[in-house]
Amino acid sequence: MTNASTHTLPADTQPKMPKPRADQPAHPQQQQLTPAQRSGPIARLIGALLVIASIILKPLALIGAAVATLASFALIAITLVSANWVILVLQLGACVAALLAIPSALGRFREGPALALASTGSVLGACAVLTEPAFVTTILAAGASFIEITAFGRTIPIIWLAAPQAIAGGLLVASGAFVVWSRHPARSGGYLFTSAWTGAAALAMIAGAVFLSRPGFINTVHRHLGQWAGQALIAMAVILGFFVLVGFVAACGHCLIRSLEVGTINDDRSPAPSK
Repeated sequence: MTNASTHTLPADTQPKMPKPRADQPAHPQQQQLTPAQRSGPIARLIGALLVIASIILKPLALIGAAVATLASFALIAITLVSANWVILVLQLGACVAALLAIPSALGRFREGPALALASTGSVLGACAVLTEPAFVTTILAAGASFIEITAFGRTIPIIWLAAPQAIAGGLLVASGAFVVWSRHPARSGGYLFTSAWTGAAALAMIAGAVFLSRPGFINTVHRHLGQWAGQALIAMAVILGFFVLVGFVAACGHCLIRSLEVGTINDDRSPAPSK
């Protein structure tokens, strides 16, 4: 009697082992590099700075939110006494945003903490700037007059109360951005480095265009090359420079957005391979 276990299956019926995929290592001992290990030294250095800045900004944002809340209470009292209803409505919105910013800075929002910081900070900053528009116009042009409200028997320039709110709003927005950047600091740092040098190149091109557009330089080109050749050269430089400038600006904006995208909470999985 023949033992069935001694028979071998035909070659075409034997089970085949699955082949390793292209995105998997051929041997289990080969470990894939992490995104941080694949990043360059500059990206890792920027990533470390992002983490340190995020740690520093968190208490500053909390202090700013507390100060902005007190400033909102003071402005609400002043506008109620002086019956300035427009500023009162703005400060009611700023007060709500400042009160929500305190638990946001304390990390009470588990879902979307960076979005909570950015939202409260932007609302707080917008209400502060609309309350005292001269806060911006003074930076852009000297000689702007500040709004003064007479209340409690004295004239009060509200810039001293609106300015802390605007600064606190900026700190909250910056803290939200650094929270996102610090999740994958090396990857975000690489994109930020590319965004920085492409943005600097775009600014350098704009500054060069402003310098070269002076009448003296244009007249010099026409005098040495002739009227027609000078105009043709300038036109070609403007056209080529425009496309190069657009490329730098697009790369700067794309890398800045991408530096925030890689820090999203659900970005732990690998991207799908392109088809």
